[in-house]
Amino acid sequence: MRAELGASVPKGRRSFELEIVDRATGKDLCRSSVEPTQSVYPASTIKTLIAVAALRLVDRGRLTLGSRIRIDQPEAFAADECREREGDPSCAVFGPGKTVTLDMLLADMIAISNNLAADQLIDVVGKDFIGRTARELGVPSLRVVRKVYNNVDPEPDSRVHNAADAAGLAELFRRVVSTRDDALSQSSRAYLIGLLRRQYYHDYFDKDFPPGAVYFHKDGYTSHVVADSGFYLLGSNRAAILVGLADYTRRDPRLEPSAWKSDEDSVISAFVRIGRGTYALTQDGARR
Repeated sequence: MRAELGASVPKGRRSFELEIVDRATGKDLCRSSVEPTQSVYPASTIKTLIAVAALRLVDRGRLTLGSRIRIDQPEAFAADECREREGDPSCAVFGPGKTVTLDMLLADMIAISNNLAADQLIDVVGKDFIGRTARELGVPSLRVVRKVYNNVDPEPDSRVHNAADAAGLAELFRRVVSTRDDALSQSSRAYLIGLLRRQYYHDYFDKDFPPGAVYFHKDGYTSHVVADSGFYLLGSNRAAILVGLADYTRRDPRLEPSAWKSDEDSVISAFVRIGRGTYALTQDGARR
């Protein structure tokens, strides 16, 4: 698989990994990667870690999915930050001072990548606990050190950045998809997998998946990063975990950022090609 993956992975700062795992045992059956430990800005793929941390608090009885949470983010006044659904700027649900449930925050953070929901969850769960969760699950390369945003920065004085690599995200998903893993309770595992299935965006790895094929995933996008991370099932007992992070902007320190060259279209095409190719390859292997 490495040859097929390596032939399609875009150039530049990137990190990709494909794993086949036994869901019952969590055992890694096969793995292929390109720079799996290269740290890349994760965009919204880091939200899966935030969700896992929040659900671990649910499992410990410190929160419930029905817990009521007041929206108090400084960027809540901005329509493009507090939208309820894609294209709906009314802020009917996530406006300043509104009260929502933990379930609503998790659903919107994962399914439509609502940044305001993510930022509220970062405050509810705490950056320290999110970091501790990453360490306890063996994925210290996944780091949430600041909030996320579209246009209104909630932490304008912060100069640090969230980080991830493909190896860390793949390990996180291995622990989510493995039915006997203790990262989450069975109910929280099923709940999170259900949220990942509801993902609104299908522009990268699974864009050319066959009709009916389900990629349980969280993707991400910024002006310089394309990212996708998740898994699809291979029969009842195995899963293919596919993760990719690519920072595609060629930075020239002599120029203003607006003049940096971007390879966005070619990188997105590479993600689609990798997804199509690896899906076909793993399905062929599963039938043998």
